[in-house]
Amino acid sequence: MVASKTSSSDHHKKNSHWSISDFYNQSWDLTWQNKKLWILGLAVSLFASGGGGGGNSSFDASDFQQFQENQQQEQQLPESPYSDFEVVEEAGAHNGEIHGVDVEAQEDIRGPVGVGLHAMEFGQKREEMLTPFVNGLKNVPLHVWAIIGLEFLMVVVGLIVFGLFLGTWSQGALIQGIAQAAVDKKIELAAISSYAVTKVTSLIWISLIPLLKFIVLALLIGAGGAIALAFVNALADGLGFISVIAGIVAVCWFFYKLIRLAFAINYAFYYCVEENLSGQEAYDQAYALVDGNIWKSIRLALANAIVTGIVVFAVFLPVLGVGFGTVMRDLMNDSFTPMTFVPVGITFLLTIPAMTLIQGILKVFTYSTWHYAFRALKK
Repeated sequence: MVASKTSSSDHHKKNSHWSISDFYNQSWDLTWQNKKLWILGLAVSLFASGGGGGGNSSFDASDFQQFQENQQQEQQLPESPYSDFEVVEEAGAHNGEIHGVDVEAQEDIRGPVGVGLHAMEFGQKREEMLTPFVNGLKNVPLHVWAIIGLEFLMVVVGLIVFGLFLGTWSQGALIQGIAQAAVDKKIELAAISSYAVTKVTSLIWISLIPLLKFIVLALLIGAGGAIALAFVNALADGLGFISVIAGIVAVCWFFYKLIRLAFAINYAFYYCVEENLSGQEAYDQAYALVDGNIWKSIRLALANAIVTGIVVFAVFLPVLGVGFGTVMRDLMNDSFTPMTFVPVGITFLLTIPAMTLIQGILKVFTYSTWHYAFRALKK
């Protein structure tokens, strides 16, 4: 499937002005009327955002049982931490020695004799168990270690590449789906997914190359500036304020360029997918688009962050309510038990599916706001 180079004139007229409230109204209508896009939103949440917002909980009933057993064991412990240890004396122990160990020295260094001997015995057994393993590692040839290291590196690189592929594919598919829904085209997930695959290389380029260039440039400028300031200070004493002013200017410049870079990368994704441009072409046009429109983009980013935060907080509000109503109550009343966590755990487990779905919907909504913002700025 080939993306259209241009949108309809009606679509351009509809989005020819900047209004966040209009973006929100249009984005909500698009999100609610095109529920197929929720699937792509879930993919973005999973692959491009480091998880689905809920995660997996491995704290189950067996953990509560083990926790309760540990609590009971701690309650049964005697007041003295050494009362369970006994000094084992054998025939032949004399002159303050047991098994050749100076008892008085053990008491000075490790506490009571039983504790010292018990720790020594445990350390000796541990060493006996680990010795064959350590010797085996020492006998491994160097080229085997090199092969293992290379294989580990290949696995790490493979996982990174695979993660980049899934992240950029899911984002490209969602952007393309939103672009089609915005002009009332039928959404076909298979065709959208296939087209997004063809844009993965360009999207990865957009994600990595501009950022790497910026980092290298910032390091070179920073190093050159530091050398220049050191030279100036060495020539003229009392000009330390120049370094302070120059440092403040440099920090402001760095953050300004970093923000502009972030928004340029963001809009470059839309240029690449919706306008069917290469990575370099998309980034160049997006960087020019951001010029003069940074504050507009910042306002939209802040609005989206606030909306997302409010929604996430509202979803987890029941968990917080149950937590304060049970855990905090029992802690304040000195009636805390492992079973106190059960209502919170159940509520949290019930919240995970809802949070996962809402994360997918939020992705569709926020990506739609950026679509309409992109169209409004591009005109």
